[in-house]
Amino acid sequence: MTARAASRARWWRENLDALNQAGFDVLAYDRRGEGISGGFSDTNTLEQGEDVFRVLAQFDTGNGLRILTPEGRTLAGDEAAGKLLGGMKSTRIPILLGGYSRGSMSTAWAMAKNFSGACSYDMPVPECAPPKGLANIKGAILLASFASGAGYLPSSPDLADRNLFLGAMAADHHILFYPNSAPLAGMHQWPAAFFGKGLWDRAETLEGTVAAYDRIRGAREIVVARAPHSIETWPESDRQYLRERMVAFAKVAIAGGTTVPRAKPWSNLKELVATTPDSWEPSSAPKGR
Repeated sequence: MTARAASRARWWRENLDALNQAGFDVLAYDRRGEGISGGFSDTNTLEQGEDVFRVLAQFDTGNGLRILTPEGRTLAGDEAAGKLLGGMKSTRIPILLGGYSRGSMSTAWAMAKNFSGACSYDMPVPECAPPKGLANIKGAILLASFASGAGYLPSSPDLADRNLFLGAMAADHHILFYPNSAPLAGMHQWPAAFFGKGLWDRAETLEGTVAAYDRIRGAREIVVARAPHSIETWPESDRQYLRERMVAFAKVAIAGGTTVPRAKPWSNLKELVATTPDSWEPSSAPKGR
C-alpha cells in the first residue's frame, strides 16, 4: 500500500469510526476487483450500485455471508442469516448509503435504483424496472461527489486521456463509469443528502454539486473546503469539520428530520465559498438557502 493509499484508508476509517461512536452500525466493503473483493473490473459503477442491494439481501438470507463473532466462531449461510441487524430485516432498519469519490457514483446509482427506477444502462438496449422502493433508505452521504453526471465534468487536461478511455468503454462495451443524467434527474425523490466538496475539485464542478443539492427536498447540507478532490489531503481542521457535519446530518436524516442544525446558510456560489471554515463569520451570516 502506498503512503497516499494508507492516508486515504485511515481518513475513511476515521469517518466510519465517528459514525459508529455516534451510534451507527457501519458496513464498509471494497469495490469490485480491489482488496479481497472478487471481480476483475472496478469501473462499472452502475453495477456496483446494484451490489448495495445484494449485500442487504445477504443479511437476511445468509447467502454468501460469513460472520466472525466476538467469541471467535465463524457463522456462514443459514446460520449467519439475520444476525447483524438486531433482529430487523434489511428492508426495515433505517439505512444511510455513502461513498467517497468513485463510491459516490455507486451510491448515486443505488439511490436512483431505489427511488426512480432500476435501468440497465450498461446493456446494448437498456431496460427499466420499477424502483426498488425501500422506504428505510433515509439518505445519502456523498464525499468528493460525482453524482451529477458527466455533464458537470470540468476541463481537466490531466484527466483527458482517461475521460476518452472511459467514453470509449461506454460507447463500445456499455460499461458505465461516470453516472449519466438519471441520478440527477431523480434526486428530488431522495429523502436527504449530504455533500463534502473541495472548491477546486477536478471531478464534478461545484455547480454540479449545487445542482444536486438544489433537487433535494429533505435534509441537506454542503460542506466545502479550499482544497482539491482528494479529501485525505485537506487540512486536518477541514477534515474534522467535515466529519462533525457529516455525523450531524446522519443523525437528522436517519430520524427523518428535514433540517440539519447549525448548517451554514448560503444563497449563491459566493456565499457558499465563504462558508469554508477559515472564512466563516457568524456575525455576517447570509440568509438561509
